[in-house]
Amino acid sequence: MSGDRFPAHAASMSTGSASVRAGAQRVLLVTRRFPPHSDPTSYRWLRFVMGLVERRWEVEVLTVFAEPTAAYHDEGLVAMIPPGVVVHRVNPGPIDRRVMRERRRKVEADARIGAAVSTHAHNGPRHDLRSRVRDALRRTYEALVPMVSPDVTIEWVPWAVRAGRRLLRERRFDVVVSSSSPFSAHVAAQHITRGSGVPWVGDFSDPFADNVFLERPGWRKPIDRRFERGWLNAMDGVIVPVEEMAELFCTRYPRLSRGRVHVIPYGYPEELYDAIEPNVLVGFTIVHTGAFYPGLRDPMPTFRALPLVREVPFTLHHAGGMTPEYLRFFETNGVADRFVYHGYLGKREVVGLQKGASCLLAVGNKGGHQLPGKLLDYIGAKRPILMLKNDPHDIAADLVAATRTGLVVANDTEAIANGIRQMYGWWKDGTLDSRFDLGAGREYSWVEQERRVDAVLRGHARRG
Repeated sequence: MSGDRFPAHAASMSTGSASVRAGAQRVLLVTRRFPPHSDPTSYRWLRFVMGLVERRWEVEVLTVFAEPTAAYHDEGLVAMIPPGVVVHRVNPGPIDRRVMRERRRKVEADARIGAAVSTHAHNGPRHDLRSRVRDALRRTYEALVPMVSPDVTIEWVPWAVRAGRRLLRERRFDVVVSSSSPFSAHVAAQHITRGSGVPWVGDFSDPFADNVFLERPGWRKPIDRRFERGWLNAMDGVIVPVEEMAELFCTRYPRLSRGRVHVIPYGYPEELYDAIEPNVLVGFTIVHTGAFYPGLRDPMPTFRALPLVREVPFTLHHAGGMTPEYLRFFETNGVADRFVYHGYLGKREVVGLQKGASCLLAVGNKGGHQLPGKLLDYIGAKRPILMLKNDPHDIAADLVAATRTGLVVANDTEAIANGIRQMYGWWKDGTLDSRFDLGAGREYSWVEQERRVDAVLRGHARRG
């Protein structure tokens, strides 16, 4: 595919038959997202690949040609792929590539509008014909998204299956791993491994049928359950990031024995956090990095709290996506001068920003089965966390409380305002850091998780 430039070790469809080092085992990773894609699941498997190579695994990756996007795209991560890893890239599908380009244009347009809002120079949205057509197509696509099971990335599966089956014919693999989300990777891996005799291990960053982040009509629920049941019954091993998801799967699907389910949390790059200097920020600063999810990890209670604490000389810094509506809220409510928008940053810049904060802002997940991966990065940054508890089952809030790494308050405007005042008071009298155990959570380093995934894959790899 023209326009995709990668180092030699990350080339498209390799046809060579690599020899296996003495004592090494070979794994094929099937994942829709891999660097330069940079969302937490992509970075998770980049780290696992690095750890497996260090432990004498031969690793090959089956993924897609990556369309550059304004969100979750970091070319610097490609350089972290170990030289011995072969990355096979296939067509993501014609619709997907077009949609990614349109999303990039929209994110860039939103950023321009946001900059105009902050300088009082916004003249309203564009209404030219091309913009209207693009908006109409985008709305049509978004309306169809909830109708497609398991998800709209399904169009890469035919290319992935053809390539994966060819790889299994050409050389011996000891285990195949598929990583979600998106969940289309499990569809591809199920077809690739069927009848091959190669063990299949599936990694779930989130549950599928009970995923509160997937908006879908009610009629899809039984369809999605059948998909999930079929994957879990066919997998030789299952990896999940939290104990609560393991219990959910084993309760929901009785044929899934607890012995086949392995809990490997997300992690944080301890060596990176130790090496990078803080981006020292002036005054009392609250930093949030990553995505906001209206209704699920809703930022509006926080935003509504900001005008209530004008007496506190705070500055809120955010790195990640930001819609013009949020920026207009700051402007309308007189707190735009207290907000600094950094846009999308690379991993190293995010680490520096987190380490330079007075405190870090985190919003938990509803439902009790999902832990935001960035929370572990926050723990790695060793800064106090202002943790907003989303519901009684919020396991992120429970983790912060158990590790004593931050202050937990309800995701409620008044509670957040009081939390900001409390954190500022401690910061002002110089006791903020000493009130928390900022050295806790070393068991969540990536090095520890890499050791665990090596043990799990060796336990399921075929013998002889």
